[in-house]
Amino acid sequence: MEHDRLAVRVELSRLWLLFLPTFLALAFLVVEASRGTLWNFSLLNRIFSVAGYSGYLYITIGRGSLLIVVGILSVWISERWVLRDADVCNARSVTVREGRASFMFVDRSGEYYGGEALPFGLVRPAALARLVLYKVRKPELNKIGMGLLFHRLVIVGHGLTELDQETAAAHPVLSPTIG
Repeated sequence: MEHDRLAVRVELSRLWLLFLPTFLALAFLVVEASRGTLWNFSLLNRIFSVAGYSGYLYITIGRGSLLIVVGILSVWISERWVLRDADVCNARSVTVREGRASFMFVDRSGEYYGGEALPFGLVRPAALARLVLYKVRKPELNKIGMGLLFHRLVIVGHGLTELDQETAAAHPVLSPTIG
């Protein structure tokens, strides 16, 4: 794919991943705030009391959901931050080892950059998994296609022959501007 040209569109997907844990964490905060016992509890009293065991489990699950929400929101914010002013190139090398993907790419000015990501395995076809989206002004902020959780890459066209007048008219972003 060294000289192949792709027209790629970025779409939002899997937004329910933001909604479900956020709803659970908000419900936990509302219930605990109404009880007035948000962070005040005795660990030993919770463990040794029979009725408190379910309360301790409830607190642990509630705080765990808060941590999950923070983790998911950090992934969402990092993807949106990179995509705000993004450029795309193909990764020169990708290594997937022990659940982590390490990659290297060259930006427009010819400088080498790298990055790491959790490969979610949600990108099809494989050509899109190797695309690297990076911030133009700060290329060290980058995401590889296989590491996108909330965005889906979709191929609009292959090569210059498919990007004819019909394709350009169907996708106004691809239409050339005269200025």
